[in-house]
Amino acid sequence: MTLFNPDATWTNEGVDAVEAALNPVLEEKIGAHIDLIPIPWGDYNQRMSLVMSSREPFDIAMTSSWINNFYRNVSQENLLALDEYLDDVPQLQADIPPELLKVGTVNGKLYGIPVQQMFPKTFGFNTRADLVEKYDIDLASITSYEQLTPIFEEVVAGEGEGFYAFGGKVAAAAELFGYDPVATSGTYTLLAVKMDDPDRKIVNFYATPEYRAQVKLRRQWHEMGLTDPNPMNRDQFLSAVTAGTVGFNMDSAQDRPTHRIFQGLPFQPKRIAPIALTTAAMNASMWSVSADSEHPVEALRLIHLLNTDAEVVNGLALGVEGVNWQWNADKTLVELLDKASYWPNIKWVWGNSFLIYPQKASDIADNEESLRMNAEATPSVMLGFAFDITPVENEMAALGSIIPNLEALDNGRVEDVDSFLDQQLAEMEVAGLPRVIEELQRQIDAWLATSN
Repeated sequence: MTLFNPDATWTNEGVDAVEAALNPVLEEKIGAHIDLIPIPWGDYNQRMSLVMSSREPFDIAMTSSWINNFYRNVSQENLLALDEYLDDVPQLQADIPPELLKVGTVNGKLYGIPVQQMFPKTFGFNTRADLVEKYDIDLASITSYEQLTPIFEEVVAGEGEGFYAFGGKVAAAAELFGYDPVATSGTYTLLAVKMDDPDRKIVNFYATPEYRAQVKLRRQWHEMGLTDPNPMNRDQFLSAVTAGTVGFNMDSAQDRPTHRIFQGLPFQPKRIAPIALTTAAMNASMWSVSADSEHPVEALRLIHLLNTDAEVVNGLALGVEGVNWQWNADKTLVELLDKASYWPNIKWVWGNSFLIYPQKASDIADNEESLRMNAEATPSVMLGFAFDITPVENEMAALGSIIPNLEALDNGRVEDVDSFLDQQLAEMEVAGLPRVIEELQRQIDAWLATSN
């Protein structure tokens, strides 16, 4: 059971054809057939929740820290501990990097196999390439968002009325400042630890000087008229990029060749965040086996193939050769033929994304860059730690209702940033933040006592 991209396409006949092509291969390699159940991205959480709560049988499913929540599924005993089955698939531990198995482990037991992809999160910003050239912007020299103020001033003045540096939110992510989020509420960071802190001191990210300075800078840009005065959601911002009325994207800085085209326009990325490996980045998509699976060994063998076998991975990612895709004349790139009957359009769920055949020359460069970044990344001191929120679920729920209020700061809409932020921090204390910190510290101490 796996999610497909929001713009994915498939028909029942197309899925049947993929299964018919793959099953003889799987029968020979693992003695099993696959029954593929594609689920639209927007329906995935609800569908998987219903399946597992009703104990509907399935074998493997995509899970993660952000959708079909891995840790909740472990605590609710929806997923199978895989350790006792590893001897049945001896090559798996040899073929999958040990750090991946580490982040799929909870309380000493292996519950998930992360997908191999680019792991470091690359927070920073992107600049429209024509503006970089026109205003001679030295991206290499920029190491902080504060340095963008005079650049924004020059570009906004030069482009004239109706043009803004950007609209909507500015990234105020914990990773941007070298913090590892160790307690989160949905997509929001709550508590964090500096990635290089040997003492592993827990901090409320929103109480850090880095966060306060970031949102005060966002307010300054708003007051200077450098950003669109109207709050923008994501769709509105993308429309503004296409219309040419904004020139910077402050969400991230994907540093890979395939991400240098944004909304059809060339952009140049600049990473500010450190290149680091965190648990949240490495388990962003994983494969797990259902606790109710009747075929755990075969399921684990299939997960192994998804990590090692290009024929199987591409059969799922691209469909049937000669029907859904074909090689180009020199057999270096894939050409898509029939996307209507089968097109998941989601590279990063299929076990090992580096095995998927390239469609563009930039895909090859993308893989090379991603592998280089993975190799160069520094592991966080919290790599492999997972916070079990069960003992403090009520407090986390209360805190989760407060944190979204802070989005007003990310948008620059709050006049008195200090007073507003202080009020939210005070409400977090009342909502049970000290209790959550106490429980988190207890779990970190226990993890350190057993971790090697």
